Amino acid sequence: MATKKMKFAVTFSASMTLISFIYKAFLGIYTMSLVLIIASISTLLVLIAKIMFIQTATKTRAQKKKAYLVITIVTFIYVLIFIAFSVLKVFGIDTSNDKTYEGIYGAIFIAFLLIMFILSLAKLSDALDKCDLIVIGLKEITFVSALTDLVIIEEFVSRIILNYHYIELMEKINNYFVLGVSIVMIIMPIVMFIRYALYKPELYRD
Repeated sequence: MATKKMKFAVTFSASMTLISFIYKAFLGIYTMSLVLIIASISTLLVLIAKIMFIQTATKTRAQKKKAYLVITIVTFIYVLIFIAFSVLKVFGIDTSNDKTYEGIYGAIFIAFLLIMFILSLAKLSDALDKCDLIVIGLKEITFVSALTDLVIIEEFVSRIILNYHYIELMEKINNYFVLGVSIVMIIMPIVMFIRYALYKPELYRD
């Protein structure tokens, strides 16, 4: 019963994630913003993880371990992309245009990102099976996506501030904040690989 409720909750959540992906991808392409395009990729990865959860919810733990490895590898690849972007940004290579979102449009955009960030951090309402690798992997990749959303929020808030008043310190914070997040982010796939290596399906009952 609990699995069915969680499966329904994740299905609904996957629908919201799909909307978020389309929204970010459209804005990223429309504004030629690499920040948003990368963010849309992370959202797509979360969507894939949720779909894998739905498909493996009733599978054996051994099958879930294989699916968890896929999620881990995908997360690792994404983190590498994000780190490459961070290095380009820190070294002053312009990775997106200077278009800012002002007035009501800016407020709506930032509000949307804040809502998605909060939703990304929110725990699933149903009981969490600590031995279910897919559930754990879903929460881990969602956390990585939440970090990306946090970078987007900081990026556009700082751009709006700098548009009205140039602050040198703000420029440095804007550049190095994303690098700091990427350093935190790289820890996640390392933890996931270790978790995969140590997980023994035969020790648990399906």
